[in-house]
Amino acid sequence: MGEMDDRIAQLEAATRAVQERLQHIERRLAALEPGGRSQTVASQDGRSGEAAAEPAGGRTSDLVTILSLAGRSLIVLGGAYLLRALTEAGALPPLAGSLLALAYALTWLFGAGRSAARGLSESATFHGLTASAIGFPLVWETTVRFGFFGPTGSAMALGALTGCALFVAWRWPQRALAWTATLAALMTSLVLVPATNAPLPYAVVLVLLGIATLWLGYVRDWRALRWPVAVLADIAAIGLVTRALTETPRESPEAVLAFLLLLLGSYLASIGVRTLIKGRNVIAFEVVQTAAALVVSLWGLASILRVTGLEGRWFGAGFLCLGVASYAVSLAFVDRRQGRGANFYFYTTLALVFTVVGTTLVLPTSGVAVVCALLGVAATAAGGRLGRWALEAHAAVYLLVASVASGLFGDAARSLLGSDVAALRLPGPSGLASMACLTVAVLWAVSGRGGAVVQWARPARLLILALFLWCAGGAVVHVAKLGLSGAFNREVATAELALVRTVVVAATALILALLASRLRVVEAGWLVYPVLLLGGIKVLQDLRTLRPSLLVITLAAYGAALILAPRWLRGRSPSAAGERSV
Repeated sequence: MGEMDDRIAQLEAATRAVQERLQHIERRLAALEPGGRSQTVASQDGRSGEAAAEPAGGRTSDLVTILSLAGRSLIVLGGAYLLRALTEAGALPPLAGSLLALAYALTWLFGAGRSAARGLSESATFHGLTASAIGFPLVWETTVRFGFFGPTGSAMALGALTGCALFVAWRWPQRALAWTATLAALMTSLVLVPATNAPLPYAVVLVLLGIATLWLGYVRDWRALRWPVAVLADIAAIGLVTRALTETPRESPEAVLAFLLLLLGSYLASIGVRTLIKGRNVIAFEVVQTAAALVVSLWGLASILRVTGLEGRWFGAGFLCLGVASYAVSLAFVDRRQGRGANFYFYTTLALVFTVVGTTLVLPTSGVAVVCALLGVAATAAGGRLGRWALEAHAAVYLLVASVASGLFGDAARSLLGSDVAALRLPGPSGLASMACLTVAVLWAVSGRGGAVVQWARPARLLILALFLWCAGGAVVHVAKLGLSGAFNREVATAELALVRTVVVAATALILALLASRLRVVEAGWLVYPVLLLGGIKVLQDLRTLRPSLLVITLAAYGAALILAPRWLRGRSPSAAGERSV
């Protein structure tokens, strides 16, 4: 009986030892799991305060966890090398081995998602890094070394792998995985382009990746991720256009044009969804990338159409439709629902650019001048009546385009600055139409029909007034030249033309002073002293070139302007009340 009791006591002691050993093993396993059951196990054995009392032990557990995850990642990489070894040994067909390795990488990629869903962030990070270390080099190797994929196939594989990684990063928020996959995709595309000499498929991947990172910034607030992708997509567009413009094009011009439309359209569509449908304000990235995509796309479009002779009217019609739609959206939707904030100015600016570009592609030069001149008058009237200074800025741009396209601006430059008297010519019908519209735009505001003065509209109105004076001054010089030629029945000499120019400048300063003092036109007062300065420079030139008989008239005209213009300008009421603006 005593022997039996001894055996029972030994069994109980052994059972207790086993239980203690199992509890120790459970605590060690819990320590290997981030955020695991260490506190639960400790509470079960009555030692919940042990972990808090041993901070050094916590740091040891973290190190053990990292080393364990690193060891697991090495084992996973070993599996990838096993597949490669079997492929090189002939046990697996090359294509099957490559596809199996890609599927192997995707398996661990979605393993990162499962770990993230369980709250194991460190495990998810290691899974994502391991999957990227397997998948992206595999795309390069199967394309360059083994030649299983062509440029299009490898671009599709690269896009699919990156898309899966970004999906996992979005679904179970993993910023580190998103950055890893994005940077790995960028580096892979950069090394595949020179290796395959076919940049177009990878440029398409960059645009799609740019849109994906743009929306990750919208949804997950990962803002910095979209910048490097957008920059590389714009650079890729420049490179493709350059390749299409060589004597022997290395890229199809039609394909490059389609890519440019993809670049511009995809970003504009995404920004439109966010700003119009979701009602958010436009942000700095959207403004910068839209401007960059517009500049690159329009430059590429104009260059390719000029070199290849392709028909551009369909593109112009599309841009005109976009311009009309942008005006409608900004005036009828954004202005009424969101106010005149950043979105209003963003879409009105897009409307201006699309309208000018579309008109240039659809119409001949003379037609562009007439249409833009009419649009300038319409924008002047609408901006003054509605108090929208942005539309008045558009009016200045339209009138400037009209004067340049019609040749009116260049004719004025030859009349005011040119030395060849015989080169002066009368403006054509489009130039006369542009001059008439400029005159109407100026008179509209001077007559008081322009409505209340908007401070932000003053620079635009100043530009319109300066443009009118430039073109009108050139016309006056030319008309004076014709009158003198008819009066003396001979060609006007260069010295006589210089005298006419000085008189025109002096008269312009006096007219501006009258407009500022009598009609309270604010912008006219701003131009008085710059015009007098130009007149002084002109008189100094006349002193060296004109004979004394002509200098008498020059000095008298400019001297009268110096005396009268400042006095008239000083006599203007200092109060801004009742002042008009051109």
